Amino acid sequence: MHESLIAQLEKKSESSSRRRIADLNLAGNGQEPLLRRLCESTSTNVVFSLLNSTNMHGSGLALVVNRAGSATCATAPAKVQAHRAAAESLLLCVDCGEDGRRARVSESWRVKILCQECLDLRIAEGMVYRWIGGSSDAD
Repeated sequence: MHESLIAQLEKKSESSSRRRIADLNLAGNGQEPLLRRLCESTSTNVVFSLLNSTNMHGSGLALVVNRAGSATCATAPAKVQAHRAAAESLLLCVDCGEDGRRARVSESWRVKILCQECLDLRIAEGMVYRWIGGSSDAD
């Protein structure tokens, strides 16, 4: 995640997303609103660990739910929310947060969730991407 977005999250209240999500720098700029909503919808006693999630299925979020300190709150609702956020992240462009779909980098196994505009921008920068699965003009 871009440093300015991390700085914005650090300026939030005591229950800020920055303090409640470990390894926030692994998230893309487009995933920041989703992470903020996740933190706002769960108890402040819950801390999420963000894992490196770029894999053959896409660049969706992989979240682990933990309790903050010695908190004894139930984590089941937070796990449900984290699962929903991870599923939603597979539909959002990792760069901008718009509706996205899976795109593969050249012949690599590496996959990113991108919108058409961000995919076109990467191609214009010389990267070789193509859409994966489903019917599309670019397939």
